[in-house]
Amino acid sequence: MAVNSVLVDSAVVVKYKVGVDTKGNDIIKSQRANDLNLLATEETLMDLGDIIGGFISYPISQVTNETVTLLSR
Repeated sequence: MAVNSVLVDSAVVVKYKVGVDTKGNDIIKSQRANDLNLLATEETLMDLGDIIGGFISYPISQVTNETVTLLSR
């Protein structure tokens, strides 16, 4: 039986290092932009990550695109 998929949500998450703890582990924080246009390209999402990063005083360690897809038969 065929599976249908529908993209229902998309978010950009920007992770950045704010320091290290007493054990030497990185302390990572994140900022998220939700409810994005589902037709946005990866280039546009990366540009958004760069814009968010411009407001953060720490170097960006990662920009990810998180999606939610509804699956049905």
